[in-house]
Parts: sequence; C-alpha cells; structure tokens
Amino acid sequence: RGALDKNGQEAVGGVITMRYGENPKQVIDRVKEKIETIKRGLPKGVELVPFYDRTELIERTIGTVYKALTQEIIITILVILFFLLHFRSSLLVSLTLPLGIGISFILMHLLKIDSNIMSLSGMVIAIGSMVDMGIIMTENIYSELANNPGVDEKKRIQLISKAAKEIGPAILTAVLTTIVTFMPVFALEGAEGKLFGPLAWAKTFAMLGSVLVALFLIPSLAVYFLKGELKPIEKNKISSKIVSVYKKLLEKVLARRKEFMMLPLLLLILAGVGFNFLGKEFMPSFNEGDVLYMPVSTPDISMSKARELLAYTDKVLKDHP
Repeated sequence: RGALDKNGQEAVGGVITMRYGENPKQVIDRVKEKIETIKRGLPKGVELVPFYDRTELIERTIGTVYKALTQEIIITILVILFFLLHFRSSLLVSLTLPLGIGISFILMHLLKIDSNIMSLSGMVIAIGSMVDMGIIMTENIYSELANNPGVDEKKRIQLISKAAKEIGPAILTAVLTTIVTFMPVFALEGAEGKLFGPLAWAKTFAMLGSVLVALFLIPSLAVYFLKGELKPIEKNKISSKIVSVYKKLLEKVLARRKEFMMLPLLLLILAGVGFNFLGKEFMPSFNEGDVLYMPVSTPDISMSKARELLAYTDKVLKDHP
C-alpha cells in the first residue's frame, strides 16, 4: 500500500484519529498508556516511538493563558500599589482575573463550547480588559471610605454599597459596548463560524465573568479587605504629582485645540495609508514549535519509485539542519 521511513530507515507507522468532541490531552495520555502495554509484547529489537505528539502544543497553548493571567495579576498589584499605596486593594482587584476566567470556563462547559486554541485566544484577548472593571469598582469604594474616616461598621457598609451602586451602571454599560463589537462574529457561518465562534464566546464569557465579580464579589469582599485608616488618593504624593502634570498638559491642549487635533488626524491618515499596504489572511499563523512535512505523490507510482522519492527527500532535508 505504501512506504514509510524514519531518518532513512524503513519503518512501520500508524496515525491515531480522535473522535470529534473528545479531549485531545486525555486521548493522548490514554494512547501512551496503551503503547506501554503493547511494548511488553513486542519482539526483541522492535520499538514503538512517537513521531508527532501534540502534547507539547496543548501544554504550550494552556501555558499561554496561565502566563497572561500571571503577568496581568502581577502588573495589576504593582499599579494599584503605586497609585493607592494599599496592598489589600491590589489583592482585591487581582481576584477579578482568575475568577472571571473560571466563570468563562464554567459557561463554556455548560454550553458545550470546546476549549481549543481559538477559545483560549479569546480569553487571552479579554484578560487585558477584564481587570479594568475591578480597578474602577475598587478605586471608587476606596475613595468613598478614605473621604469618610472614623465611621462605624454599619455606616461603612452603607458607604461601600453607595460607591458600588454609583459606578455599577457605568461598568455594565462599558462591558456591553465591548461585547456588542463581537456580535458580527456570532453571525459568521461555515468554516469561519466554526473557527472564530469559540473565540467570540470565550471573550464574551470572560468579560461577563469579570463584570459579575466586579459588581457583586468585590463590594462584598471590600467589607473585609478595606478596613482601617485609608489614605485619600489626593494625599498620595505620586498620584498628586501625576495629576498636577496631567492638569497642566490638559490646560495647554485645551488652549490649542485646533493645533492638537491635527496630531490624531495625521495619525489617522497615516494609518489609512498603512492599511492599504497590509496583507490579508483568513487566520493568523501559529508558532507551534513543530514542522510536519507530508508530501503526497500520484497514486499510480510503484513501490520502488516511492522508496526512491523518500530517499531523495531525506537527503534534501538533511542538507538543512
């Protein structure tokens, strides 16, 4: 039927096909267990070795989400510490990310949406925006408590509730405008719909998850996290300096509105020109870390010719380290 070689030596090979909807990582793990069982019954000198294994690709893909989450949490903690000089506030904000992603996975599981490269990409895209909800809510509650020091516990809870109600509608509106931008993706059909649908769903669920955490969990946890004397943002030297520099810059810009508007207009024109020179593609290329080369010949060639082609291919490939 055909010929196969590995590094110039003839070999026997097989391809394992996975059922649709199965978990590839679990399938590969079960295959490896089965191979270990088969190895015990093989004749002496015969080896079973994997030729192309997707385990590393899967682990790298999942690792990308973990890496993005970890980096974003660290940056969030540092930024909140920088502006508020309050460690527990930064911890409160950082909860938005893992809990929001967790809610996204739960909703995907309930709606039977696959967790694949595209859906995980949607989560990575959403991570940058998710933390904003927690920052806005925490900062508003912090300011309310800092400007009303020395109140009793009942009054403190009322202040937290007031701050949450004050900023809640704005957060919800901001997220809904982001979700609306992905609505056209849900209307895609055929290959495009199957490819980009999971990305849109995952990003939407992640954003909804972060909103639920910001609107309900952060105000509840603020009762326990934001205790003691809180320094108003105005008394923070770093924040005060930034505000004073920003205020002077804003006043100069407002005094020369027409001149300033030329800058974004110029950038818009340059972007329009640059867009015309950009290429277009159906989907971005992936850096899997592997190259799989599968040459196909005409079905009528002889076995000897197939072996000859294999030998020639091996020779050409060996010329490229």
